[in-house]
Amino acid sequence: MASKKSTARKAKATTWTAGEGEYTAKAANWTNPANFKSVEDFVQGSKSQLDKAAQDAANVSREAMETAMKSGNIFARWVEEASKMCMSVAQETTEKNSEAFKALLSCKTINELTETQNRLAQQNFDSMMSNVTRFSEMSIRAATDCFEPINDQFSKAMKKASDNMAA
Repeated sequence: MASKKSTARKAKATTWTAGEGEYTAKAANWTNPANFKSVEDFVQGSKSQLDKAAQDAANVSREAMETAMKSGNIFARWVEEASKMCMSVAQETTEKNSEAFKALLSCKTINELTETQNRLAQQNFDSMMSNVTRFSEMSIRAATDCFEPINDQFSKAMKKASDNMAA
């Protein structure tokens, strides 16, 4: 006698997680009103997760904007300080060049003129190197200070991400 194969199809089980529990429903039982409680729980859990994700995204955006504002304010302060320094250097250089011109005009001999010119060239070179060093140090401090809030924010984000991954 030949065995008869069953033609009845088994309903696939669908499982999802929401909130605190795990829910399983069979496709064939969606007409059963008792199963709608699980669906409501799933939708409510999904909604609360979505609300939390949206709030987290809003917080990250706000923190990023605050960080950008802090860096921008620090940069503006440094630009103002650099501008003051440049104006100060220009004023000092103008005064020194005026004095140098007077010194060159007061020379009586070619040897005195040559010595004065060599001394002034050395003073101008020393002054230039000093100013370049000051400006370079100021630029490094400015870059460090401007990126400090960004580095802090990045560190916080990485810590939060690693904490979320561990959880």
